[in-house]
Amino acid sequence: MKKLLKITFIGLIVLIFACKKDKSADTTTPLTFTSLVAKDSVFTVNATTELTATATGDRLKYTWSCEDGWGTFYGSGNKVSWTVCHASIFKIRCIVSDENKKSLSKEVYVRSQ
Repeated sequence: MKKLLKITFIGLIVLIFACKKDKSADTTTPLTFTSLVAKDSVFTVNATTELTATATGDRLKYTWSCEDGWGTFYGSGNKVSWTVCHASIFKIRCIVSDENKKSLSKEVYVRSQ
């Protein structure tokens, strides 16, 4: 009986240590959002401006929007183009999210004339 208990105890110890997460294998890169830049912060109506988001992290997703819903975005990912058909100042927002469901956002103002 004592021998069976010892074997069971040793087996449990082996299972506990075998199931521990190996922290050295964790390669998650923290999400950072460094910059959001418009190539032309002032541009002609119906022309386009290029927008670039610089971020690091794992499996990043970029979501682009204009505060008032104006204009059209072309492309996807960290670099897109945007155009609008009337003159004004617009706030463009980019939200970057990673595979861990963390997100950061930045805004840039552009003016069409």
